[in-house]
Amino acid sequence: MKLKDIINNDTFSKIVDALLEDEEFTNTTIEKVKSICSDNVIDKKDIPKIVNLAVFLYSEKEHLELNPEYMEEILKLLIYKLVLLVSNKYNYEIKMTDDLEETIDLVVDTAIMFVNMTTTSNCFSFSCCK
Repeated sequence: MKLKDIINNDTFSKIVDALLEDEEFTNTTIEKVKSICSDNVIDKKDIPKIVNLAVFLYSEKEHLELNPEYMEEILKLLIYKLVLLVSNKYNYEIKMTDDLEETIDLVVDTAIMFVNMTTTSNCFSFSCCK
């Protein structure tokens, strides 16, 4: 599902809003988002940071007790709302554009694919880590 559609979904919004009410989770995550937004622009140099954020959030899914079936949608909306939250709280001038929404879609899809690939196969495992 595309972020444009997710933004207007009340169910996903309620879940994400509940996550953002968890101060410990939000404070930890805000620091990661601040590093993305600090130059008032989200562009291609921020993609690795967004991937890192998506992987971090995805790795928290057990702690957050989220249904894996909706993880993609929740992550997209969570990143979107975190960027808006940080932008407003720290007076960054981040504007949500169609390009930025498409970037969030692509990055979250890629991060989830990567995490799933590395956790379901041994192709990325190293003998020293077994």
